[in-house]
Amino acid sequence: MKKYASILMIGSDTKKAGKTILACQIIRQYCDRDITAVKIACFDLKDNHLDRSEIVVEEEKYKISEQLHTKGNSDTSRYLKAGAERAFFLCAQKDYLKDAFEAFLKKLSKNTILICESTSLRLFIKPGIFIFIENRQTDKDQIKEYADPIKKLADRIINYEGGHFDVSWIELIDNKWQLKKQIT
Repeated sequence: MKKYASILMIGSDTKKAGKTILACQIIRQYCDRDITAVKIACFDLKDNHLDRSEIVVEEEKYKISEQLHTKGNSDTSRYLKAGAERAFFLCAQKDYLKDAFEAFLKKLSKNTILICESTSLRLFIKPGIFIFIENRQTDKDQIKEYADPIKKLADRIINYEGGHFDVSWIELIDNKWQLKKQIT
């Protein structure tokens, strides 16, 4: 499994778990850096969820678009409002997620600092930090069936109970995301 130290990945056990809230907090904390953010979703492309800004890659099994403005309330618009340099939406059929992500990376420079909203992608790559959010405000029947094994891969598990998150334990040094070392 390939490691990408410049990627901070956020996954969760449910939808509406606060992933975008957390991503935007981290973007604001590091707004002096050129952060790129990407939201990744796995579903059938026939559902036409990609009515967002400019298509940069369009294949039969996946599509990638770049958000170019801050209008609206899409997650990618929220990334830009928080201070991201660039924001993307990647939509792929689950079996093509790895291929889609590799195509996405080819569109970026090698020094890109990335915040990635995805649970499933963690099965294919090792980010600098993988944060898993447990949503305590939802019914157990809403939990993603595949989330539990991915949760075990988390560097940090945090709970969402509404509001904001403490992100003081995250640091970005030399374009590499890492957990702050605790002083004992």
